[in-house]
Amino acid sequence: MGLLAPWFLAGLLALALPVWLHLLRRRQAPPREFASLMLFEPRQESSVRQRRLRYLLLLALRCLVLAALALAFARPYRQTAAAAAADRLVVLALDDSFSMKQGDRMARARKAALGVLERTAAGERVQVIAFSSTVRELSRPSREREPARAAIAALQAGEGRNCFAELARALRLIAESERGPVQAHVFTDLQKSAMPASFRDLELPSSVRLELHPVVRENLDNWTVEAVDVPSAVYASQGVRVQATVASFSSQPARKRLHVILDGRLVGSREIELPAGGRTTVEFLLPEPSHGAHRGEVRLEPPDGFSEDDRRLFAFERRDPRQALFLHEARDRRSLLYFRTALEASGLGAFRLESATAEEAPGRRLAQYAFVVLSDVGSVPEEFARALRHYVESGGGVLVALGSAVAARGQAGWPAGRVAANADGHESYRTVADMDRAHPCLAEQGLWEGVRFYRVIQTETGAGRVLARLSDGVPLLWEETAGAGRLLVFASAFDNLANDLPLHAVFVPFVERVAAYLGGLDETPGSLTVGASLSAAARGTRGMAAEVIGPGGDRLLSLEEAASGRSFPLGRAGYYEIRRAGGRTLTVAANPDPRESDLSVAPAEMVTWWRGGEGGDGRAEILGIGPARRELWQPLLALALVAALAESLLAGRYLTRLGGTA
Repeated sequence: MGLLAPWFLAGLLALALPVWLHLLRRRQAPPREFASLMLFEPRQESSVRQRRLRYLLLLALRCLVLAALALAFARPYRQTAAAAAADRLVVLALDDSFSMKQGDRMARARKAALGVLERTAAGERVQVIAFSSTVRELSRPSREREPARAAIAALQAGEGRNCFAELARALRLIAESERGPVQAHVFTDLQKSAMPASFRDLELPSSVRLELHPVVRENLDNWTVEAVDVPSAVYASQGVRVQATVASFSSQPARKRLHVILDGRLVGSREIELPAGGRTTVEFLLPEPSHGAHRGEVRLEPPDGFSEDDRRLFAFERRDPRQALFLHEARDRRSLLYFRTALEASGLGAFRLESATAEEAPGRRLAQYAFVVLSDVGSVPEEFARALRHYVESGGGVLVALGSAVAARGQAGWPAGRVAANADGHESYRTVADMDRAHPCLAEQGLWEGVRFYRVIQTETGAGRVLARLSDGVPLLWEETAGAGRLLVFASAFDNLANDLPLHAVFVPFVERVAAYLGGLDETPGSLTVGASLSAAARGTRGMAAEVIGPGGDRLLSLEEAASGRSFPLGRAGYYEIRRAGGRTLTVAANPDPRESDLSVAPAEMVTWWRGGEGGDGRAEILGIGPARRELWQPLLALALVAALAESLLAGRYLTRLGGTA
């Protein structure tokens, strides 16, 4: 037995109050007239009878109320038995996140876990799990100790991010499947960054008792390369711009030197000042690289107490621009001029636009083009229409713009479909009223304020996804399903006659995003975080084979997975090489989550929210200070309430009978 707040026992002094009231109670007798008092001798009446305690049951109830309240506020508890029942499951959960690589944290966790394992009762079942961003089962529940001992000894820290919410979710699932008592021992460095935003995510059922075994008690100053911004592909014949962000998790400023290493050679170095608890961004312009894949890293020196996060990997590839085909009517040169100028002004550099008239189209081999634009083409030869259909269904991208030539013919050259020209003329116009900004072609763009559309071709969109509508509800831009490829239809032209879109600033980013979307331009950054998901297949090439080589040189996908081009998680830090159909290769670097570099320990008041069972603030169980306990303040409050009700009923009876106060 024990008391969490023993100073509240001073409230027991209040027991003197009802005793004092009962002793001083005097019965007031009415005065009586008497003829003469001269015959009586004056004397002092004895007060012994007045000092006798009366109504002992009422007095006992009042004292019981005060005593129960004082004891409840003192919060008494009783310690549970050290040995659990034979059906109890003991879970040993070890933190194997990236921060556990610092110093001897992982060794401490393994040593503490083995110590707890040796102290468990012989009849108890033991299970070992490891947790970071996910929870892994290292040994099945068993009364044998050797599998658990081997799993603990073999565990090493990884590169994942710690998340206590995932651990709590796993413990809830274990308790649900066990349907019995669970004693969970957690061995961790108690990172503050691992705490979820909502404490509700840490809730555990009453059948789970939690005991944390922190391997560190104090914060550790640390500096890290938090992010590196570099594209995965470079096309322009110029230097590569690399932007690095260095973060400080320290209360003191520091001076560091930042190095950029490319393909094993030092290509840039700069000295930087890091403010206390702040960030510094540094930009490097690397010399023009050669064609092919390049691997690099940004390194921070001198190393600190956690040298594993003092560098950050990145990768990129120097490629030649791909060809894109722009088909137009012979008399329409304005659309080509505006589209080509916008594509060059975007600075994308990934595509080189080639133009041709509709009559010259049949001689083109469409497979060599990243995407095709049909700008107000009224008709195309049947053979070329079949080639276009096969091109899209095989994964190609096509943009169809509808203008005056299509309206005059009453049917688009491709895809076939009857249309009707807008009869508003040039005096009236409409504006864009609604846009799907979640689509890659329209992301991070406004509502095209001020853009006027004088002529829009009205046609049925079928089952297509409408991306933009005009003020009268007419679809302006939509996407149609076409096999593995992408087909966009723009219900106007780019000639600055059907609309004034080419004169507005939004035209350049619109052309850039449409070209990147249709051309399957891989916008994957050259530096990602461990745990991120990456698609093995290129955009617009669903169902095409892809092979993934991991940091250790092993193949990460089976033959079936490689054939489907499925997505896969980046489970380890290092370089990943994705070999896609057509001989194209993408190299991506994966790095640990920078939040793991914040080695601040969670404050005790945050940890106490994590309760491991019924009642109490859980501090003894959570911090591992002592054995589990059960607090008794709830039954004491219930006793005080019952005694108060009984006292009220008994006092009411006395008042009714005596006509006074009791």
